[in-house]
Amino acid sequence: MRHPLICALLFCFLSTVLQAQPNFPYTPFLDSDYEIGATYKLFGDKVTLRSAATTDSKGLGVYPIGTSVKLLERTEETYFLYGVNSHWYKVEIAGNTGYIVGAFLASEHLGTDENQVFVNYELIQDVEEFAPYIVVVRIPTADGFNEHKYKMPNGNYAGAKLSGNRGFSELDQIISLEFYAESCGATGGEMHLLLKNNAVIKELSTFYVSDAGVFSYEETAIFPNDPGGMQEMIIYTEITEELNGKNIYEISGQKSLLIWENNKLSPMGY
Repeated sequence: MRHPLICALLFCFLSTVLQAQPNFPYTPFLDSDYEIGATYKLFGDKVTLRSAATTDSKGLGVYPIGTSVKLLERTEETYFLYGVNSHWYKVEIAGNTGYIVGAFLASEHLGTDENQVFVNYELIQDVEEFAPYIVVVRIPTADGFNEHKYKMPNGNYAGAKLSGNRGFSELDQIISLEFYAESCGATGGEMHLLLKNNAVIKELSTFYVSDAGVFSYEETAIFPNDPGGMQEMIIYTEITEELNGKNIYEISGQKSLLIWENNKLSPMGY
């Protein structure tokens, strides 16, 4: 069995190293500094390509979410969108040249043409400084998109990834949002968004936090295809290790099975 103090100290060392990681994916969005010459996907839906960098200029076309956009140059003009003053960009879309606001571009594009997910961010106004961001996930549908928002536990968002259904046939896809813990006592890990029929049906966290030899908390989720997994079930655990007044670690926790019942995932004692 692992020694809690060693694990806590190791965690603090790793989190200190990881916090130095620069240029997290949301940086271009917040700085409105996308790469000129690069091609992005539209995060916005029914976006109007304009003849000039203003909202009252002539419309040159309207494009759906997921459309490819090549950036030609950034302008000095800005437009307040999703909580930031985003620059207008001169772009090329389907052979047409015009202008759109940079915040309409997806900061992350996951999947294939048949199974796409787009990620962008919102900056929350007038809230605590350490957690002002929301991750916004959009999954295209036949008539638009489904949207899911998740408030970041800290500012150290490392990116999203797709991992299929990991052997749980009732799920179509799992989107995992990864976060680094910027210091001891801070939260790190992943928030898993479980998808069915192009919509998020459940958030499932696998976060951890440790305060150097005094306290640690860890969540884990074992899917059917993982080592130790069970068919058509997710094994979810929460474990807390805490040093009491007698310098003895007390370990507590709970484990449950998540099963598909009545068209939703529900916990069952384990």
